[in-house]
Amino acid sequence: LLDFCFLALLCVLFPVLHLSSFLTPMSVSTEEFMVIGPSEPIVAVLGGDITLPCRVSPAMDVENMELRWFRSKFSEAVFIYQSHQEQREEQLVKYRGRTSLVKDFLTLGEAAVRIHNVQAFDNGLYTCFFRMGIFYEEASLELKVAVQWRTLSGEKLLTFSETQAQDAEGLLDPESAHSCLAVSDDKTSVTFKDSPKSSDDGVYSVLGHEGITSGCCYWEVEISNAKKSEWVLGVCRRDVERKGWYQESPEKGFWVVGMYENTLCSLPGNSKLDVPIPQRVGVFLDLKEWDVSFYNMTDSSHIFSFSLASSSGTLFPYFRLRSGDVSLTICSGVGGPVQTPVPLNNPPCSSEDPVSLSGQEFSSGCGVDGDLPGAESPLLPCGPEAMVASPGAANSQG
Repeated sequence: LLDFCFLALLCVLFPVLHLSSFLTPMSVSTEEFMVIGPSEPIVAVLGGDITLPCRVSPAMDVENMELRWFRSKFSEAVFIYQSHQEQREEQLVKYRGRTSLVKDFLTLGEAAVRIHNVQAFDNGLYTCFFRMGIFYEEASLELKVAVQWRTLSGEKLLTFSETQAQDAEGLLDPESAHSCLAVSDDKTSVTFKDSPKSSDDGVYSVLGHEGITSGCCYWEVEISNAKKSEWVLGVCRRDVERKGWYQESPEKGFWVVGMYENTLCSLPGNSKLDVPIPQRVGVFLDLKEWDVSFYNMTDSSHIFSFSLASSSGTLFPYFRLRSGDVSLTICSGVGGPVQTPVPLNNPPCSSEDPVSLSGQEFSSGCGVDGDLPGAESPLLPCGPEAMVASPGAANSQG
């Protein structure tokens, strides 16, 4: 009798249990997929929009997945899509309001994040991450930011979209340095060996290793303790006199800006510039238009511009330390929160004779003749035909 009752109970419960297995949804998906990104780098124009696409294989609906694009770390989120909406809590501040999801093909397994108003710091590697339940996959993709220099009339001067390594010769020239200065082993930074005791020691300056004879060149300089020290940077002619004590001026072959008595000035005359004190300066040298321009690369504001004489000849990057706990470091051209600079109009200064302009407007970035320098080429991304060696020891100081 007990066996009969047990069998009868199974006959009643089995259909119910079998039906419930179909009605109860699975809490975790075990369906596997691959995430595939572009096989080639994506090229974007500075200031434009670009999409970073990824897809899953086999194709499936990704609307219910978590989709994330991030930089070098998972926490460095460029964009997050989860629970059918954008999640901004974990998103990097510099991407908030500047990214959106392309949703047109989510049901087909394709998703892309659109970056608006592309900036120089957007250049680099990204990871797209797709997760369903406990299963996830990711893929890497690379974005290269192309930079254009244009005249105010809109004429394109140059386009940079590739990466080209520059050898170590495009750095500081220790042979040209004042004896009181210390140039780092990698030739990218200069500082005082000891605190200067007297101005009788002369002018504490150093040149770039390579001179520029033609084309367009660009480099960036990071200034430590910029507000509480005195420093000068810019360009100078190859034949300038740098021994003993001297003053920089265009008439003597120097086109420079710097800090003097807690004031940012254009030289000569220490004419005060009514602009914020920069921590990072971009120097744009255009020997096609004979113009050198300085930008604050932190906020992309224009600092000052000089017109050069067409007879200036070979020009060298020029760096000078005046006083204070300061160092000048040449850094990679792509980096920092860079935005498209404003048109070149020199800020107000105390000089009665403002420097005339060549009428050129530059977008921030770096490179020459179609190339963006990489991390190994922080200074003077110029073609070798436009470069000559520094005067070096022949014009050293101290």
